[in-house]
Amino acid sequence: MPTRRSTHWLRVGSGSRSEAVEVTREEVQEMIDAAIRRHNRNASIISTIVGWTVLAFYADGLFRLVG
Repeated sequence: MPTRRSTHWLRVGSGSRSEAVEVTREEVQEMIDAAIRRHNRNASIISTIVGWTVLAFYADGLFRLVG
């Protein structure tokens, strides 16, 4: 039974300047992990901004109602 190679081909660049680069399974997993970390960081920042904005509008409306 032939051994299975753990490499993949990744197309880098765009248009006529793109080239195929061979990457290992570990490098692919590192790229996926980095993308997930970047997504989670960006989602957390957006969620924090939206949360504080909603809280500010809620507090403004409450203070207008009470005061």
